[in-house]
This record gives sequence, structure tokens and C-alpha cells, in this order.
Amino acid sequence: PSVLARCAFCERAIDNAVKIGCGQVVLYACGYDTFSLRNQRKGLKIYELDKPEMIEDKRRRIEQSGLAPACRVEYVGCDLSSSCWKEALIRAGFDAGKPSFGSLLGLSYYLSKEEFTRLIGTISSIACGGSSVCFDYPVSENGSESRRNRALAAAAEGRTVALVCSGDAGVDGMASPVLELAGEYPGVEVEIVAGITAALSGAAVLGAPLGHDFCVISLSALLTPWGVIEERLRCAAEGDFSVCLYNPASRHRKDTLQRACDVLLERKAPETVCGIARNIGREGEQIRILTLKELRDAEADMFSTVFIGSSSTKRIGGRMVTPRGYKK
Repeated sequence: PSVLARCAFCERAIDNAVKIGCGQVVLYACGYDTFSLRNQRKGLKIYELDKPEMIEDKRRRIEQSGLAPACRVEYVGCDLSSSCWKEALIRAGFDAGKPSFGSLLGLSYYLSKEEFTRLIGTISSIACGGSSVCFDYPVSENGSESRRNRALAAAAEGRTVALVCSGDAGVDGMASPVLELAGEYPGVEVEIVAGITAALSGAAVLGAPLGHDFCVISLSALLTPWGVIEERLRCAAEGDFSVCLYNPASRHRKDTLQRACDVLLERKAPETVCGIARNIGREGEQIRILTLKELRDAEADMFSTVFIGSSSTKRIGGRMVTPRGYKK
């Protein structure tokens, strides 16, 4: 519902901007947004910005669908974390001397405060008088805490509420924080619906990396001090567990996977079989099997789940397999 609400709000704002003379709209980090296909304003010009691979895939899908925008659309492949996107946008035909409307829906959640502030500043530098920008942002520093509080408050009013998270709510998800606070809302009943956590779905696409004893460790230091995470990694390596890593890296935690590998390499062999599963169960699903030494310099993000094998983990037929020990 929040995604639908923010889209409806933004598109109404675009309508208002067009009525007062705005003729160009920029969708930053557009993803698979379909506004350009739904828009019926033939005189409007829309610029869609995202990573080159995303833009390429989106254009391919639109061509396959047979749909065509009613207005002119320019697709601009670029990296919004650098300053080069501004020049790419202008080369695509954007007129900095005319009013524009910029949409940054869903982007602030993936950037640090400094990165987002810098991006807004760059947008402002090419927006003339009469221009507008629309963006959403977390209502608190801890978005999960805010979602929990709002869900419980709504349930206390008699509503039936679904608090959705990816994977399994009980594994590094929302079940624990909800149950911690549920006692403060008498009469609210909480039902936990089981899902499939990324450790299991990712293991399935890689092979069977968790065939014996394993542990799951999150590399996010948002709620757990990094020193504690390091100690857990050392203990897992000392016990020769297979390890599944959640939250291996983000835009403002680019080196956490590398740091984790350095800790594991203190006790695990550089040739230890590892795997990365990205976009598990989604379009663009990718897997990669590599060594722990190679993993140290590999790229990963919040859509990635990383697996580090035990000393017995092997590559078998292009799969990552940790034997259970039946075959000697």
C-alpha cells in the first residue's frame, strides 16, 4: 500500500506541474516503473535514469511487450552515485533552462544521508526556477522499528494487518521485533507465517552448500557491533561450519564482505569453496561459485546472499556441495 500511495501522490504532483507549464520529467533510479507507458500526455518528455544493465533489460522487456509510450521517452544508462549522470542527462536532450519535475521514489532507503544530500544538490544545480522534485524517505533512522510500531498501532485499532518482509519473518526478519513489543498492545494477536529464508532458497540454486552443520551471520552493523560480528565469524571458522552471510554489503558498507573474508581467512583455507546467489527467485537471478580468496575481492550487495563452505565442501558438477558424511 505504501508503494501505491507514494506513486499516486507523485503522479498527481506531476499532473499539477504539467498544468503550470512543466514539459519534462526525470525518473531517477526508474527501475521497472511503468509511468511512461501509462502516461497519456503526448507533449511530455520523460527521461528514465538507472544503471545501464537495468535500462537495457527494461527496454528489452518493453519491446517484447509490444507496448509503446504515448510521449517521447529517453532512456539514460548511468550511475547516480557518480557525478557523470548529469552530463549524460543533458546529452540525452534535457533542457536545464526549462522547468522540470524530478522523481526519486524509493531511492533514499539505499543511500546514506550524505549520498542522498549530494544527489539532491546535483539535481538542484540543473533545475531552473519553477522546477519540482518528489522523493520519499524513512520516518526514522530505524525503518524496521517504524514499520513495527505502525503495524501494531493499526492492529490495536481493530484492523487486520500484514507486515511483509522478504524470506522468513523469523530469520533476521520482523517477527522478533513485533513480538518484543506486542505485549504493550493488549488484545493484539500476532501470527507468524513461515517463509523461505535466503539461506535455504540460495542454497537450492547453488546446490547443497548447507548439507551439514552451518550458521547464518548478518554483516550489518546497524544493530550488532562489528566487533561482535567478527567474533562470531571467528567462532564459525574455528568450528569448521559452513557459513551463510546476510547483508554482505551496501552502498555505504562497501568493504564489509572483504573484512569478513579477512577474518575467515585467519582459520579457513584460501581454496575453500564459496558461492554467491543474487536476486534469488527473481528476474535476473545469478549464481557464482568461487574460492574464499576470490570472494574477498568479489562484488556483492543487499540482493546477494553469500555462502562459505566448510573444509569438506566441494564443487561437484558445477554445484557447491557440502557432504553429509554418508559416503566415505
